[in-house]
Amino acid sequence: MAPPDGSGPYHGFRLLPEVAVDGFVLGAITDFAQFPGLESGDAFVQAPDGSRAGLEWRMSNESYLLMMAPPTAERWGVWMAGFTEPMDSLAAALINLASIKPGLEQRWRNWHEARADGQFEVDP
Repeated sequence: MAPPDGSGPYHGFRLLPEVAVDGFVLGAITDFAQFPGLESGDAFVQAPDGSRAGLEWRMSNESYLLMMAPPTAERWGVWMAGFTEPMDSLAAALINLASIKPGLEQRWRNWHEARADGQFEVDP
């Protein structure tokens, strides 16, 4: 089913208010709590201003954040995230989000600067 016209990225997927770090909130696409033991999944993150970016997460020995799709006017990119804690609970998801939050915040700030510089056409 297509999202309604004018809806933002990842409309209809669930935000996890329990998984928030400094205003960055994880949203679930893959229901990791229902399927513990997953090695990868899809998610998104919502920034303090409500803007969103996509995440594809994978279990890893170290935390990392790599670009999968560049930012657009509507979202600040899609990022591959390395998570060290098994995604089997909200507590683990919180640890993983905290580990990549500095990188997410920098990419979000870069997106805002690019928008302010007119690098994206933004609807009024």
